[in-house]
Amino acid sequence: MLSLAHTIISLPFGLLPQNPWLIFLLAFLFHLVLDGLLHWNIYPPQHNRFPFFLIGLDITLGLLASFILLGDQFFTLPVLSAILGGNIPDILQSFWSFTGKPTKGWWRYIYPLFHFHDKIQWETTNIPLGLVSQIILISIVITNII
Repeated sequence: MLSLAHTIISLPFGLLPQNPWLIFLLAFLFHLVLDGLLHWNIYPPQHNRFPFFLIGLDITLGLLASFILLGDQFFTLPVLSAILGGNIPDILQSFWSFTGKPTKGWWRYIYPLFHFHDKIQWETTNIPLGLVSQIILISIVITNII
């Protein structure tokens, strides 16, 4: 799922309880639920080089949209905790991928988490089909925030 979607869909957690740790955990867990929905993503293996620009644009648009939706609330610890919690699984997964997806050494203790994150993905390379669930969820969140 795009970072933009994970970011915006995580925002309501930052507007609920004021415990940043609980907000982070809820957004983290909800990220995993969202990855189980049919979605399209930017797939690095489909590019000749790692798509830094596309991923950076995705992240930037998610943060910008969040700021536009929330204004000054964007800079509160609960909202930032929600955004981080909603994106950290993909951030860690990317770091793991950059290191060659190791399974030995201390990685063996956390490899099952990365393996689980890979297995729960319901992804499609059909862009319009894969964006439908993300657009619907983003629309629900936006209509409830505004």
